[in-house]
Amino acid sequence: MYRRIIDRYVQAIVDRLPFWVKKRAEKDLKKIMYSMLQDYCEGERPTGRDVRAIIQELGRPSEVADQYYYQQRRPRERTSRAVWRKRLQKLQMAVTVLAVCLIFAGVVQMFVGMAPNLLLFMIGTILAVFVVIVQFIAPDAAINIKIKK
Repeated sequence: MYRRIIDRYVQAIVDRLPFWVKKRAEKDLKKIMYSMLQDYCEGERPTGRDVRAIIQELGRPSEVADQYYYQQRRPRERTSRAVWRKRLQKLQMAVTVLAVCLIFAGVVQMFVGMAPNLLLFMIGTILAVFVVIVQFIAPDAAINIKIKK
């Protein structure tokens, strides 16, 4: 009987969560509740009254769902910011290397006389100026963009 009460309570919580969290939340919440029930009963056989006391202690399903979602979501934001920062740094390094290669190829073409135009040199210079602007004028501008939830 007490298992049905726990299942209904957990289902009421899970129904308020986004679909990508539901399966994990159901497992986590049941594990927490059975652990609390075991501690509450201290080795005796649990009853419906014991389960209701634990549910009373936990609170309304909407509150528990909000707390669970907030705790699951919060570390992910920090991780994703760190990941975005690393990706932006790698992209910036790649653009810098590309700019240097294009400038070098343009200079070589000018001295060798292979191509009369300065297209590669100009593209490389524009990319290099862009990297300098991003790095020195606004180093954290791209990183501080809000990540949509």
